[in-house]
Amino acid sequence: MSLNRATCGLKPKEVNQFKINLTAELAEHQHQAEKACAEKRVDKENAKTDSSVRAFAFDLKQCFPTPYLKTSVSFYKRQLWSFNLTIHDLATNKATCYMWDETIGARGANQIASCLWHFCNSLPSEVKELIFYSDTCGGQNKNNAEAMMFMFLINNHPTLQKINHKLILSGHTHNGV
Repeated sequence: MSLNRATCGLKPKEVNQFKINLTAELAEHQHQAEKACAEKRVDKENAKTDSSVRAFAFDLKQCFPTPYLKTSVSFYKRQLWSFNLTIHDLATNKATCYMWDETIGARGANQIASCLWHFCNSLPSEVKELIFYSDTCGGQNKNNAEAMMFMFLINNHPTLQKINHKLILSGHTHNGV
């Protein structure tokens, strides 16, 4: 039997129960992940066949220094950080990127909501339903700023009737972006 913080001081019977509980939690987690992937496939197919429905996955990509330098002396100098929000159309497999640097804005909720606002307002007029997939990053995707932006959009957009924002289960954020 190996010892770790979770099992240290537990009796063998308690350790076995602990392992059983962990195994059950893992199975439930994997079931939820598979269920989310199946739902995403259905949304993707629906977006392919119905022009009034659009499905997208979006993610803020890894920040990168500008300019990108490999020489050792310049690598340790202060560089400008650039950000890239990518919105991937699940039906057409096309991507839209919003890029900015740290002098323009940060990488928080307001910036992500602004990019999504701009993106949604450029969609064709026949779109009535939007489905978004993203990770559960609270500072960028799972927050009041984005929820309020979606509410404002649905109340002020001439054709939108429904917006779904589906958050990918933590650890399974390979969401096609």
